[in-house]
Amino acid sequence: MRDKEDVEECLNDTCLKAWNTIPPKRPQSLLAYLGRVTRNGALNMVRDQNRQKRAGDQYTTSLDEIGELRGPGAGRAGRD
Repeated sequence: MRDKEDVEECLNDTCLKAWNTIPPKRPQSLLAYLGRVTRNGALNMVRDQNRQKRAGDQYTTSLDEIGELRGPGAGRAGRD
C-alpha cells in the first residue's frame, strides 16, 4: 500500500478484527495470527480499490455503447 491513510486504516482494521476474532484459547503463535489477519485485510482493501476502479471503467464503456446504439448523428439535431 502506498497511501499512508490506507496503511493506518488497515492497521486499525487489524486491531479490531484481532480483538473480535481471537480464539478462546491462546493461539500458538500470536505473531502468525496477527500477520494472517493483517495480510488478509490488506488484500481485501486492494481488491476493493481495484473493484471500484473497474466499476468506473464499465460505466464509461456502457455509456459509449449506448451512444453507438443510437446511431450516427443521433442527438445532434440543431447542432449543424
